[in-house]
Amino acid sequence: MELVYMDGKKEPYTTSEIIAECAEVKHDTVQSLIRNHQEDFESYGIIGFEIRKLDGRGRPMKIYRLNEQQATLLITYLKNTAPVRKFKMNLVKAFFEMREELSKFRMQRH
Repeated sequence: MELVYMDGKKEPYTTSEIIAECAEVKHDTVQSLIRNHQEDFESYGIIGFEIRKLDGRGRPMKIYRLNEQQATLLITYLKNTAPVRKFKMNLVKAFFEMREELSKFRMQRH
């Protein structure tokens, strides 16, 4: 599973859904942390989101898009269970690799 993606502005991001799945916590828990500490997250940029429909079941789900700083902040708010610690390491690595890739791409263009 890809942990980090690029948007049109070339800023790496991850989603609340990816964080929940990989850290083995409920998506509701991740969403609640973002809502309860919204000002903290907004100090690192606008909190993007998308609304996804769930295979015809229930209400559509809000998926937050978090930049590197926001995602890093969020994972510090999670309890340090074994899955969370492993995910923290993987996410940091994924953002680093994405930045490296982006840097190489920019150098090739100049």
